[in-house]
Amino acid sequence: MNYTAEVKYLPACLVYYKQGIVPSLADIPEFVLRAAAECREKNPDLRCVEPGYCYTAYPEVCSEKNVFIEYGEAVEAAGYETETIRFKELESVSAVCVLHRGDYTNLGEAYRFALAWAAEHGYEVSAPPREQYIHGVWDREQSE
Repeated sequence: MNYTAEVKYLPACLVYYKQGIVPSLADIPEFVLRAAAECREKNPDLRCVEPGYCYTAYPEVCSEKNVFIEYGEAVEAAGYETETIRFKELESVSAVCVLHRGDYTNLGEAYRFALAWAAEHGYEVSAPPREQYIHGVWDREQSE
């Protein structure tokens, strides 16, 4: 895939989030769906911001197995927390952004490109990398 990079300003936002370990990157969609269901169960009236903003972040060095992730989604107001669902404010940040189309199979290439581009242009990593989803498990038909 031919990648390009762009520096974008990401505004601050309030999110609900859940952290956990997934066996592999392929298990992220199930983690996302469980996190949303758990948040909705405790907070049935919680409203997400429009346009929607959700992400997966990697607070630790990412490997292919037993990956520690954080999934979050921007909301209008904080709700009730659970043992695993929390709320926090994400600070505004300028970010090196790369668009990746497709599944996770080649996602590492996008990260390698983004990190190389950032270093080449004088940027330093200051926070865990995160992915913003344009499409995901919530707007795709599930195969049975």
